[in-house]
Amino acid sequence: MARSHEGTDAPIFFETYAQCREAFLATATRIGAQVEGHLHPDCRGPDGSELAIDIAFFGPRDARRLFVLSSGTHGCEGFAGSAVQLNTMRRLDELMGEADDTALLFVHGVNPYGWAYFSRTNENQVDLNRNFIDFGAKPPEHSLAPDIQRLSTYSTVKGPDLEKIIAGFSELAEIHGLEAAADALQCGQYFQTDGVGFGGLGEQWSNVTMRSIWSKYLGGRDKIGWIDLHTGLGRYGEPVILNFDPPGTTAHNIVLSWWGEAALAASNAAFRSGARPNYSGLLLQAAQDTALTFGSVLAGAVIEFGTFAPIEAAKSLWIDRWLRNLPDGAETNSVERLRAEALRFFYPNEIEWNHKVLENGWRIIAPAFREFAR
Repeated sequence: MARSHEGTDAPIFFETYAQCREAFLATATRIGAQVEGHLHPDCRGPDGSELAIDIAFFGPRDARRLFVLSSGTHGCEGFAGSAVQLNTMRRLDELMGEADDTALLFVHGVNPYGWAYFSRTNENQVDLNRNFIDFGAKPPEHSLAPDIQRLSTYSTVKGPDLEKIIAGFSELAEIHGLEAAADALQCGQYFQTDGVGFGGLGEQWSNVTMRSIWSKYLGGRDKIGWIDLHTGLGRYGEPVILNFDPPGTTAHNIVLSWWGEAALAASNAAFRSGARPNYSGLLLQAAQDTALTFGSVLAGAVIEFGTFAPIEAAKSLWIDRWLRNLPDGAETNSVERLRAEALRFFYPNEIEWNHKVLENGWRIIAPAFREFAR
């Protein structure tokens, strides 16, 4: 059931990608944004509806400052991201204030297939937030990646044997250290096409489409801000700010001015290992590289809204992997149960969690935008 937020009768949290897309396009049109859709050429939703990366641009087309909010890079994490985008649109007058020479760009549904099919990965089981690498060079490698991927063999027609998988992971952590094992699980891998964290063997449709969007919108800006909205990491409904710029750089200093040192420093505490994985192929970092070619500085962060314990996050990755590679004879009851379990981790859709996501989303976006637009 679609749910409205306290203080408004208009639904803002939904149960399907198609509902989210309809609300996004309607709201963007109502506020007078310039809207465009990049339709997926090969895939449709489970109900036969279109899948697309949709764009809403608000403000002067030639603004020297551009602030971007993106959602759905990790498929079903887009439910929360879309709600935050809708809430921002509905409070646009409050947000913009007296902002001058500044525009907003909303990117809705970077991975529409995964979103529509309640998965973290895309139509080719690729983790899009590991896909933005240079495929003309040798892909990044992690020495423990093969050992991590072998844990996927612990599965039956009823689902992944999570007890054996977690035990195997714990053994690797005991031998090599938790930080190394966690890094191998989450940083991205480019050899096991049916494995966890697969970053692809080449650029995916979403990657190519996003690069065309960057070519159209990032050029001619003095400064670009970007927030990529995700879920899963951190305490229930609370935000975790992940900034990937080295301290002392211009981009890092800009982000510091938005939220302060304490907010950025607290991010590593959200990881069970106490250290952030060495991610490869991130959308945000590729956008930064593109902005540099235009002579612009792009400052930004991935914002995670926490759900449940880190061990549940690990389990959800293997559940999602099993659902995308169903063995012959997979039990229908297991498929339905596990799909609901994985979705709940990335999108609890509970009143308390929804309220926290909107409240904390605004607390993140409003000060960042106002400082950025100065």
